[in-house]
This record gives sequence, C-alpha cells and structure tokens, in this order.
Amino acid sequence: MLEPRSQVLTFTQLKTPLIGPIDLGVAPGAFGTLSGPFGAGNSLIVRAVANLNRNTGPFMLNNLPRSHTPTPEPRPNIAYVQVERGW
Repeated sequence: MLEPRSQVLTFTQLKTPLIGPIDLGVAPGAFGTLSGPFGAGNSLIVRAVANLNRNTGPFMLNNLPRSHTPTPEPRPNIAYVQVERGW
C-alpha cells in the first residue's frame, strides 16, 4: 500500500455488515478493476467505496478525512458500473 500522502483515496479497515475489514489505497491518476465470481462480494466492496452503502473505517479523499467530506462528494469521482448476469 502507498503512503497515505501519495494517495487520492484511502480506506483502512473498511467494513459493512457483510464485508471487511478491507484496506484500499488509490494513487493519483490510477484506476483499477475488481473482479471475481458472482456472489463473492465485489459489488458490496465497490458500493461501500462509492459510499452508496453504510460503512465504517477511516476514509480519506484528497487528504481530507470523511468528517470533512459531505456524503455525496466522493460520488462524482468514483464510477460504479454493475455487470448484468448473462454476459
């Protein structure tokens, strides 16, 4: 994991009622994918990172803690594209 200062998005001990704890750091200009079999929790992780589902754990966006980031703020910076079954 990168040093927190060199990251745009950082979660440590990300938890929801169904997943976690998960540590995640994304560097500036980077993007990533999460893949796995259906039912493995991929969508739950992405929805927690996009702050679409309740979650706990320290969250930093552009070096600002969650308490300084209004709930909708991360959403324009995080894309969530759900795969439809049958592909």
